Amino acid sequence: MKNRKKAAKNLHIISVTILLVVAAFWFVFALLSGSEEYGGGIIGIMKNSPNAIPWLILFGAVYCAWRWRLVGAR
Repeated sequence: MKNRKKAAKNLHIISVTILLVVAAFWFVFALLSGSEEYGGGIIGIMKNSPNAIPWLILFGAVYCAWRWRLVGAR
């Protein structure tokens, strides 16, 4: 019984960590990918930031699931 709980906990940590890395990668990619069309630099990133909102929401949801395990349905 203890082994199953430990395995489930480890799988939860691994899956949430992988999803955090993937969400962070896609957020940065979405934020920077279209900024050249707006002139690049900080101004281009700010104008392109609405494209990254869905990935920011995913990142926030995964972070909440990692931080508060009850929310993550553990």
